Amino acid sequence: SSSSSSSISSYGNRLGTPACLWMNAAAWASKLTSLGVHGVQLGGCLPPCIPQLTRLTCLRLHGCSLQPRAAAALLRQVGPSCQALQVLGLAGNELWQLPEKGWEGLTGLKELDLSHNSLAVLPGSLSSLSVLTELRLNHNQLSRLPQELAALSSVVLFDASHNWLSGLRAAGSASLAGLAAAWPCLRSLALANTSDKHGSLELPL
Repeated sequence: SSSSSSSISSYGNRLGTPACLWMNAAAWASKLTSLGVHGVQLGGCLPPCIPQLTRLTCLRLHGCSLQPRAAAALLRQVGPSCQALQVLGLAGNELWQLPEKGWEGLTGLKELDLSHNSLAVLPGSLSSLSVLTELRLNHNQLSRLPQELAALSSVVLFDASHNWLSGLRAAGSASLAGLAAAWPCLRSLALANTSDKHGSLELPL
């Protein structure tokens, strides 16, 4: 692991979880703005220091085998405590489910990375991320997208590549054309290796 006054990155290894993740963060919480945890097997537990990091702008928990209950607990913690948070990365955790509640607390979130998980559905409550500019959903098992995503009018980058996306014309699912029309700021759209059996990915000319 390496650290500075504003950033800490911890990497898993054969020795287990770095001790700094479990210590009281009071001494350095007022300085830290970025925390990256990579390959540390967290499972259903979260580092207790997270609610103390009130100046945190970037939090990445990548490849940590994070369970849905831990993801739900994370939202409950960072919403009230980390009001400055702008970047949340939960990639590579094999998550198969996301919490319905808690997203509304991330009022300043601009980048959300949910890539490389096992998600089949998304909660419509993601629509509460009103200033979100980047949404990465690539390498999941999504077949449809909730209509509520149309409310994310600030989205600039949307990556849904390596998903099924064959059910976008089903009832309750957003069409890609509808989302593109609802996102006036959209500049980057990634749809590589997606299924399109029924013309679900068609965009207006």
